[in-house]
Amino acid sequence: MQRVFDDISYGYARAQELGKTYRPVAMYWMQGEADQTKGTTKADYQAIFDTMQQRIDAHASAVCGEEVHVPIFVYQFSSWINRTPNTAYPTIPMALLELAQTRENVYLTNPMYIHDYTDGAHLTARSSYIQGLYISVMEKRALIDGKAAKPLMPVSHQRQGRAATVWLNPVGRLSFDTSIVSDPGNYGFRLLHPDTRAIIPLTSLNIRYDAVTVSTQRISLPGPFFSMPFTGGTTGQSPGRLTGPRGCLRDSQGDIISFTLK
Repeated sequence: MQRVFDDISYGYARAQELGKTYRPVAMYWMQGEADQTKGTTKADYQAIFDTMQQRIDAHASAVCGEEVHVPIFVYQFSSWINRTPNTAYPTIPMALLELAQTRENVYLTNPMYIHDYTDGAHLTARSSYIQGLYISVMEKRALIDGKAAKPLMPVSHQRQGRAATVWLNPVGRLSFDTSIVSDPGNYGFRLLHPDTRAIIPLTSLNIRYDAVTVSTQRISLPGPFFSMPFTGGTTGQSPGRLTGPRGCLRDSQGDIISFTLK
């Protein structure tokens, strides 16, 4: 925390030397693997995050002489599958999702299973560069364009007999794509029993413009837990796009935003 305070204070001092004004624009929070390993609960993690955010805002406001709320951009790491002994459920990645959904000035950029890894937790140089681009897209959308800054995610759902439909918030059309992320089975979708978390076999999986519909042999779905994309992955393997917990659903944002690696 002290390093964050020091950086803000230094930024202000340097701006003053140059005859400029200053305020911190944003903060990237790429952390949580150690908390997954320790078994930190969602409630404890979020409470610590809230305290951190309040302290950073208070320090930035004191340094700049005006009320400052620093936007924080977070991610969802897929390396939870390697955080022994807590490899059964992505507690901290889900806590980060909830923070972005319920806190002011907190934005979720993307899940990390799309990348390549050098080991069980760290990205390759190429994937680190790509991750920076994902953050930049979300940062521009939130801070410059003033638009809703959310990754592809569910927004509503409906159950009817043997079928369930989930609506999402795509840019353009939804698509199942295995050219980058390999298929772990059913493109990463699962239905789980709400009490036992037992997998409910799917009989069909269909996609239309902004929705995914699944069906099962059960006469009525018992309020299932719809999982995406926790499928796949084995402790000790790379948590990335070929062998990690992953999914193959994407939208069409790439039709209007693209990049070239040299």
